[in-house]
Amino acid sequence: MSTLEEIIKTLERIRSIMPGLETAVARLTTTPTTPIATKSTMPTEPTELYDIGKIQSDLTKASASKKEAYDELIGLQSKTYESEYNKAGLGGLKTNIASIDTQIKDRKALRDQMLRDEEGKPIPQWMITGRKKLEIDRATDDINRLIDERNSLAEQYNLGINEVIRKVEQKTADAQTKYAFWENEEKRLSKLVETYQDILSKELARKEAAQQWEKEFALQLEEARKPKERALQSIQDEYGRVIGYFDPATGKTHYYPAGELGEIPTTKKPKEWALQPIQDEYGRIIGYFDPATGKTHYYTAEELGEVPTTRVTVFTEKDFRNKVKANIKAGLSLEDLKSDIATLGVVIKPPSTKTAEQIVEEEWAKAHPTTLWGKFIKWLPGGY
Repeated sequence: MSTLEEIIKTLERIRSIMPGLETAVARLTTTPTTPIATKSTMPTEPTELYDIGKIQSDLTKASASKKEAYDELIGLQSKTYESEYNKAGLGGLKTNIASIDTQIKDRKALRDQMLRDEEGKPIPQWMITGRKKLEIDRATDDINRLIDERNSLAEQYNLGINEVIRKVEQKTADAQTKYAFWENEEKRLSKLVETYQDILSKELARKEAAQQWEKEFALQLEEARKPKERALQSIQDEYGRVIGYFDPATGKTHYYPAGELGEIPTTKKPKEWALQPIQDEYGRIIGYFDPATGKTHYYTAEELGEVPTTRVTVFTEKDFRNKVKANIKAGLSLEDLKSDIATLGVVIKPPSTKTAEQIVEEEWAKAHPTTLWGKFIKWLPGGY
């Protein structure tokens, strides 16, 4: 099956999942020389439910009506307040209160002057007697009387203000209702406009994605129609000679004529084997094994040099970790494990960069967790 047929078959299977694939699959039956023309494949969007022109017109009307209702409400409130304020005589009360406040201030100043000598110093209470005491007492009584009168008028004034406010609210209730209506209407229509704009933005994004998908699909389709170049695969005989080739594009095999090959070698091409090093207990490479010949070669004493005075044991990181785990399970302490490292002369083979001491400490920490999570991990399958 060709690549083009595979693409068509795949699209047929998933055409019900992605909108617009029906159109794309139909186009594959032809051989266009230009990219597939883009076309909106998106389903009907909710934005069609919005008559945005009417909504914007209603919003403009609501904003204007709200402003008119506000101006009407403020004007009616001011007019009603002024009328009821004057009708209740609150202006006169306020004037009288201000007048009494002035009298109280003057009387207090006069009394304070009586309580001081010619140098302005306070006169001791025991020295105030006779006529001076009577005048001070009379001034104090006048001040107290004026304060009581002032408080009485202030109470009347406050009650009058409350009554005026009540009447203003009562007479402007319809205007307040009208203003509240247009204010809510403006908010509702503004929300509709925001919703429309949000849906429209998403719709445009989806359409752009669909167009981009069709463009990319067209490019992939064109690429699939192009014949792919496949490299010839050479064929060798047992002597290592290239005697022909296999062509993946045609599926055919071609062998060169005998005249093009030349003479047949007298020996077969030997396989190349890697030499395997041999180490002693000190980690020295003392020879090698040759898999090609099956023979073992040991270096001479001169080639090896002096024998190390300390023993070296070479481990891979994995093998050494397994050995440490087994010793920990056997009950060895951390000190015993580190002592074994020194005794055996443990060396970790590359490519590991960890030392034997680091591996012992890591495995000991895993086997003896200090956190709740570590203790939980320890008891999982595969843990210590």
